[in-house]
Amino acid sequence: MSSLEKSSHKENSFLEKVIPWGILAAAFLSSLAAFSKKQRDAIVERDKNKCNYPLPHECGGELCVHQIIPPRYAEVVGVDPDFPENALTICKNAQAGTNGIFPDLAEAHAEYPADQSSFKKAIALRGKKLSQRKIYWDDSHDREMSVTAVRNTQRAEKDGWVFPIKKTRKKAE
Repeated sequence: MSSLEKSSHKENSFLEKVIPWGILAAAFLSSLAAFSKKQRDAIVERDKNKCNYPLPHECGGELCVHQIIPPRYAEVVGVDPDFPENALTICKNAQAGTNGIFPDLAEAHAEYPADQSSFKKAIALRGKKLSQRKIYWDDSHDREMSVTAVRNTQRAEKDGWVFPIKKTRKKAE
């Protein structure tokens, strides 16, 4: 193999590893889009800057603000998901690890080397489920997460914590 072919192969190999994480990051960012940065920061502060996933798991990865009722689903069922009791600071392993809240993303990541359309398929399946008003995540621990979020909010409010109000743009007339 020539040095040009080796270089090209290394680039492809690198891209094959990076692309699924980029897609995963986009999924995370879209799930975070409903809260403003100030609101996300406030939730992390409320949750004492640590993973608050209430069940045993291999904690790891960056912290993220997880919305218990995901924004896309909330929109379909007519619920505003932007309230502090709908949010919990968790690690990325709790959110999208093998035993996480979004197992479809973990599965797509595992399948990606053999099927580079695995993330597109996972997102398409989510869209199909949404159109049928069905959940697309593992909701078996939503109650425990909700209780944790409510408890954290009540404790923080007793200490003077205030959830920031999101500014909305006025519609042009």
